[in-house]
Amino acid sequence: MVKPIDLDELKLRISAVLRRANISQNQKIEIGNLLLKSEEISASINGVPIPLTVREFNILFKMLSFAGRAFSRAELLDDFWDTESNASLRAVDVYITKLREKFKSTNAFEIKTIHGLGYKTVIRS
Repeated sequence: MVKPIDLDELKLRISAVLRRANISQNQKIEIGNLLLKSEEISASINGVPIPLTVREFNILFKMLSFAGRAFSRAELLDDFWDTESNASLRAVDVYITKLREKFKSTNAFEIKTIHGLGYKTVIRS
């Protein structure tokens, strides 16, 4: 964009980018028997609520939003922990283990380990 920036044009451009990325105000992910609703920070399998912390929900929502994409431990740590946090990369491993345990009954996805890098979600068909 050229300066001075026209705010109306900026809003239109942002809306277009969000529309192309399929990001809306009312975000939800529905895969198989799994439903994630970002506005409620809730997850359910076959209508049964799955209790999640905000961090667990955010990690899972991001990974399912970009299913098949590998995320490094460092990337997930940077996204979901404070910069002043003393958490190590192993904190990500703990959260992934918790997510795997909580969602072992779903047939919707699997969290795979990418050795030497991190994790990715794979949608089951």
